[in-house]
Amino acid sequence: MNEQQQQNDPQHAQPDPQQHMFFSPVSFEQQEHPIPYTDGVTRGTWITIGIGTGLGYNYIHPRAGTGPAGGYVLTHLTSGFALCGKTRPMLLAFTEPEAERWLIAVAALADWTRDEETLRATWHLPALFEQIEDALRKVRCTPTIQEDTHHEQ
Repeated sequence: MNEQQQQNDPQHAQPDPQQHMFFSPVSFEQQEHPIPYTDGVTRGTWITIGIGTGLGYNYIHPRAGTGPAGGYVLTHLTSGFALCGKTRPMLLAFTEPEAERWLIAVAALADWTRDEETLRATWHLPALFEQIEDALRKVRCTPTIQEDTHHEQ
């Protein structure tokens, strides 16, 4: 088999790191976390934490007539703010397994354990938000091998 044939043969192809990034061994657990709400009040909210990532996700219910649809939103734990929730239409994962894969993909984009000011100083936020949106699109287009979740009890 020549080199070109080997590249086209799935058995000999090099693994695509993008294809496998959703199967990272991140552990998840639910914790109560302070989240600032649009009414200006910070409330303890149960969210699922990606251990060591600085990110979590939680389900938000649809608001009658005002959108967004219900779904899972990613949250920066240090600040308590939803990612891409203020300056853009709310980005939502539709299922919990999708939210977990999205969190894993987004965790690789930056050191989310840092505070919001450091992230703002380090990253060009519009470009980072584009990457967050792109990660969600990729998650939705990537078939999964296993849809179960890995929550610690």
